[in-house]
Amino acid sequence: MSNYEFYQIFFSFISGSLVGVIVDTIIKNYKNRIQPIVKQIYIKELYKTNSSLPFKVKLDMDNDLFQFENMFLAEIQVINKGRKDFEKFFFGITLNPTDKAVRIEAILKDRHHASKILTNVTPQNSKSEIDFHLEPFNRKDEYSFKIYIVAGNNTLNSKSIKFSSKHPINFIDSMYNRETIQQIASL
Repeated sequence: MSNYEFYQIFFSFISGSLVGVIVDTIIKNYKNRIQPIVKQIYIKELYKTNSSLPFKVKLDMDNDLFQFENMFLAEIQVINKGRKDFEKFFFGITLNPTDKAVRIEAILKDRHHASKILTNVTPQNSKSEIDFHLEPFNRKDEYSFKIYIVAGNNTLNSKSIKFSSKHPINFIDSMYNRETIQQIASL
């Protein structure tokens, strides 16, 4: 074997290995990228205090009567749009300090998907920070919640609700946010 043939085989082997490493790195980076979780927020004003008409919303829960001003309903949906299944998924929402959640309802789609509200939220124990546990949270799974919120500054919008999680994910806004569609439709 001449030196030329040796170098030709050697450089073919090295360049082939290098290309294999590069392709493998690209594939691993794609698979291990931060997973996108879509969040949809729809806010409906149930009652807003008007200075000329001082009314309050009354809730009757467990034979207790509670009165609230500036009541909003936030319908929240999270959708796993990534390529990773989560056996257990934890996330939380944080409201403005003046806004308080007084009631939360989970909307379950079937008996094989469970959602647990980790923060005890009641009218007597209203909270601005709420934690959730979803099990499982597979690709394309959707979970929905209704959160009754009393707004301390008389207004509530989707930017008032911040999402966070300990998982390597990125919460992204839905392109089809109902609030945005309603704003466009009202023009």
